[in-house]
Amino acid sequence: MDYDIYILNRLIDKYERSNLYKGTNRIRRNLYLHFNPHEISDYFIDETSRYKQEINGACMALERASFIYIHWVKFEKGNLIDKVRLNLDNLESIYAYLKRKPKRERESRLQDMICKYAEEFKELEIGNGVTQSFKWINDFYSYINTRLSQHVSVKEYIDIEDMSKTEDIFKALNTLALLENEVPKRIFSIKALGSSKAFDGVESKITKIIRTFSPEVTLQDNDEILAELGIVKNPQYLLVSGDIELCIGGERIALKHFTPDLGLAPETVATLEFVSVKGGPIITIENLTSYHQFIRNTKGNWIVIYLGGYHNTWRRQFLNKLKVFLGEEIPFYHWGDIDYGGFTIYRHLNAKCHLHAKPYLMDCETLQRYEKYALPIKNKAYKKKLQELLKDPEYAVFHDTIEYMLYKGIRLEQECIEVSENDI
Repeated sequence: MDYDIYILNRLIDKYERSNLYKGTNRIRRNLYLHFNPHEISDYFIDETSRYKQEINGACMALERASFIYIHWVKFEKGNLIDKVRLNLDNLESIYAYLKRKPKRERESRLQDMICKYAEEFKELEIGNGVTQSFKWINDFYSYINTRLSQHVSVKEYIDIEDMSKTEDIFKALNTLALLENEVPKRIFSIKALGSSKAFDGVESKITKIIRTFSPEVTLQDNDEILAELGIVKNPQYLLVSGDIELCIGGERIALKHFTPDLGLAPETVATLEFVSVKGGPIITIENLTSYHQFIRNTKGNWIVIYLGGYHNTWRRQFLNKLKVFLGEEIPFYHWGDIDYGGFTIYRHLNAKCHLHAKPYLMDCETLQRYEKYALPIKNKAYKKKLQELLKDPEYAVFHDTIEYMLYKGIRLEQECIEVSENDI
């Protein structure tokens, strides 16, 4: 191990994280590397003195080069080092010795990159009509630029040491703002970054940025966040069953002739118009198995829509078109798991679509009826999230169910429920 390089890099790391580097220190403070088993474990190996002698020699050479000052243990000069101090007056030579670019150079280069992509984003706004919902991208660029100007860390969102990956993040964000239709993740990755798998390397950072800066995204799961903005693992279809007549491309299509249902692509949803809707309530269903069970076992005039977990933009587009066509004539219902995810999906659906949907088979009575199929709740963090819902009036309809779940320590997946026409 090159102990001289290790010791200097540790000292420079401390310097670049310090208030001294940021310029916020009123008093110039010294920066030390204390010799302890955590900082430099080899120095404390008892079986041999070889490592201690090598480290002492490296430190004395660094002191002769005016890079550090050695503080010896009292009465142990030349034998035991207590700590070493960085020579702040010789930083330029230290960086050159380490062949390391000063952090300010990296910050400056990153700011130049941000300016480039922020300007590109502004051009996209003007030339392509980027919607208001993507204004947060510019807010993100401004935030990072301000932090860099203050010499404050930005590692929560980007890695200043990996400029290539950082540029991929900026490219992906700007490409995201241009999406007009739902696109598979691999295709998006090729379009934005030139490789089908490159997006995998920045996905977690992208979703964290979206989660923090986009006021319209309240989801937590990465796949759901991306689907909300139009990036999906694979092409998805909206499954619909019921007596509905649509106009698609000038042609009238009756869904009742498609058994058991019809799958609609996002592009179709964007252009379709409702001609007639016959039957009773409309129900959205979270899980595919339960959706098929419902349309198989119920004989009434239902309009049944498969959501596939969290609904994204084009699914809501279909629901909003349906709501506008019907007015307030037919009630909406939603059926999902009796768990934290099921409750939040229901809340998200109502908030985004203003459907005033009622929960279906998600009450305490249903949970008790199928309790023998319930799964245990073992995770304390999960219980805490449920307890938080008890404080939120938006989830009041589920409060008695949640209290029972916490009392029993259980949750129930909707696939366990055998649904029939008599359940409503």
